[in-house]
Amino acid sequence: MSDKKQGFSNIDQSADPNSYIRTLDAASSLQQVQAVKRLTFQMLELHPGDHVLDVGCGTGEDAEALAEIVGMTGKVVGLDNSATMITEAQKRAANSNLPVEFRIGDVLHLEFPSNTFNGCRANRVLTHLTEPRQALTEMVRVTRPQARIVCFDRDWESLMIDANDQQLTRKIANFICDNSPNGWIGRQLPSLFLECGLTEIKVAPDTLYLTDFAFTEQAMALRETATRSVEQGVISQDEIAGWLQEQEQRGRTGRFFVAITGFAVSGRKP
Repeated sequence: MSDKKQGFSNIDQSADPNSYIRTLDAASSLQQVQAVKRLTFQMLELHPGDHVLDVGCGTGEDAEALAEIVGMTGKVVGLDNSATMITEAQKRAANSNLPVEFRIGDVLHLEFPSNTFNGCRANRVLTHLTEPRQALTEMVRVTRPQARIVCFDRDWESLMIDANDQQLTRKIANFICDNSPNGWIGRQLPSLFLECGLTEIKVAPDTLYLTDFAFTEQAMALRETATRSVEQGVISQDEIAGWLQEQEQRGRTGRFFVAITGFAVSGRKP
């Protein structure tokens, strides 16, 4: 799931860049997350020999999976704006003998010629951008005619957290959404694809649910978010302390429950 919500836009400048690697690894351990990844691979409609761009590749495991699909006659380029992630991806793929390479780059200004790739994918990337339309425009530009572009993102206003105090929990959930660079991107993807000229648009929803408090606290940076909510005067220190204590107790007694819906969207370049 990833979503140390502010920091994924700027991993290399964070106090502990490697913590984001650990968060991605934890998310990838979830069967639900792996199922969504496989869905996005299928939606690309790839063939042996295809060239693919994986935007926001992180530690590179998805790029390697795509390389298995396109085979030795194909090629996958994994792109990320984080040197930490690209270094880790290169290390992990060093002995794979797969047709994959990793580059540092900016999705808002892709350094590839137009019509380069047979498919382009971005998984949980656009939510971290303030200019998602420019990013998708660039992805469309570097993709060849008739190829598919696939994006998956969560919609943070769909976040559901079981708790005793409904009003306080709504405040916290709304704060989490509103403090994302793009908390509504999940619901906006289909329109964004249309605006960028894509056709044959397909949408597949996915709801992720979590019952492990410790994992969710890390993945969603709950304590950091709580601190910001107090600093901004949205919630008092006493309110957030009591709320977090309740969630910890729910975790210990098997009653912790969080869910969030996301959307995998694909479109074909005319």
